[in-house]
Amino acid sequence: MCIGDRWVVGEVRLEVSQPRLPCWKLARRWRIKDLALRVDRTGRSGWYFRVLSEGWVTPNQVWQLEHRHCPDWTVARANQLWLHDKSNLTDAAELAALPSLATSWKEMLARRLQKVQCLDDSRRLVGPNKS
Repeated sequence: MCIGDRWVVGEVRLEVSQPRLPCWKLARRWRIKDLALRVDRTGRSGWYFRVLSEGWVTPNQVWQLEHRHCPDWTVARANQLWLHDKSNLTDAAELAALPSLATSWKEMLARRLQKVQCLDDSRRLVGPNKS
């Protein structure tokens, strides 16, 4: 799965807009204290779609890849860059320039590129007011 992939299922058109960053709520839901951390380590956190056109979808409809705009920018590569390759500013700038990347990710990458301290992931992973 790549950033910008456009998919058609039924009448609906979707576009991959960003990797999913799991938060502490995942751990709370499944009652596994370190689940968000485990998912982060694997880089297999999933992705979000933006809806390009609404419509009906019925069970068992086939998903078809309509267009792959950025084959070099897989969701896994974007996750690797964000989570583990934080000093790679060249790739951060390249990813941030993708038109289909979600605004929130563009803003996070812009902060990184401006060398503003990146957000501390601990609150996202373990929850508020926890050490």
